[in-house]
Amino acid sequence: MKVVATRVEDRIEALIGLLSAGQFDYADETRCQLMIEDFLLEREAVFHREFQLTDGIVDFFFPRSGLCLEVKASKQWSRRAVYRQCERYCKDDRVNGLVLATGRSQGLPELINGKPVRVLLLGAAFL
Repeated sequence: MKVVATRVEDRIEALIGLLSAGQFDYADETRCQLMIEDFLLEREAVFHREFQLTDGIVDFFFPRSGLCLEVKASKQWSRRAVYRQCERYCKDDRVNGLVLATGRSQGLPELINGKPVRVLLLGAAFL
């Protein structure tokens, strides 16, 4: 029997659980995104790639849950810039929550614009 998560937080946990079962090469962001896309397609997940939000394009959008998945892999970036990017995405009315999948440590608050946010450390699958 398939259990369907109803709360946004439960859906976020379900997405993190699903992605935690995979191993993704986070040395290259584009390759990592393609690996995640293939992984999700193999599991028949319903999502849109490079989805246009009100203010920016998120890597993955799951229309049934309203969750976004943003991938930040190996390249250097400003933690503040990543937060601002997530903040812009969470302003969109279609977004119910966000998961940041990253190859390096990045802290985020539990809520951004009133929407739950979680960080998935991609390297954890290799431990």
